[in-house]
Amino acid sequence: MIHFKLDENIPLQVGEVLEKRGFNVSSVFSEKISGIKDNELLRLCIRKEYVLVTLDKDFTMVQKPHEGIIVFRLRQQGVKAIVSALHHLIEKFDLEKSKRMTVIVEEEIIRLRAVEK
Repeated sequence: MIHFKLDENIPLQVGEVLEKRGFNVSSVFSEKISGIKDNELLRLCIRKEYVLVTLDKDFTMVQKPHEGIIVFRLRQQGVKAIVSALHHLIEKFDLEKSKRMTVIVEEEIIRLRAVEK
């Protein structure tokens, strides 16, 4: 079962949607690590085998192996827009396959990049 880690820029409603679908979810807030540096967050996700969910575009450039990263690159980044994009992603893509993938979600496009080992 995949465990999703929500970055601090992801609304907690995203976690609620994922949990309703049976996924394990935690956030940087629930672990009291908000403000953690990007590289430290990535190391944590790799170590604990979490798929990171974020708005931070810097994570689209990660070259080293990771457990999975979902980046929402949306023109509007409010709660409604992000949750809507998540529902769109769920309709078009099996989230179980996000392991070892970089998934970039835009309004109309979902781009997938496999992680090299």
